[in-house]
Amino acid sequence: MRPKRNGRRPAILLLLPVLAMGLESCATAKAGPRPDGLEPGGTVIFRDRIEEMRVRTALEVVERGTTHLLIQRQREGSPVRITHRGRDSIALQGDVRVVIDGALVSDGPEALENIPAKSVEFIQILSGREAVLRFGSTGGNGVIIVKTTAH
Repeated sequence: MRPKRNGRRPAILLLLPVLAMGLESCATAKAGPRPDGLEPGGTVIFRDRIEEMRVRTALEVVERGTTHLLIQRQREGSPVRITHRGRDSIALQGDVRVVIDGALVSDGPEALENIPAKSVEFIQILSGREAVLRFGSTGGNGVIIVKTTAH
């Protein structure tokens, strides 16, 4: 004997379109950088704002343009460190990674000091959560993306 139907559809059938849209948005979020080089999310500082800051280097742009990053200069000749400011800094005990024109650089703060602010199209700062989607575990402390006009 067949069970009697009362005209209602099972709840799972109603959720299928919603799940499909959710999966589609996940796929686009992980698809990679947009054609202009920007990643989804983060704080972006564009060229016009950089010119207003009147800074000399890309490192100064990061220092003046963000409030959640801490630029640490110990003493003359020692390397500069970029870390998180505040309570997350206890859990995130590593430097923020730096990507310049699509290439991950190992000496990020030094590389930022060597880039003239005039040659920067934009600088994007991704938090750890945003960066892990694109860069995996290496982006766990956050990523600074720099796009220069030379590229």
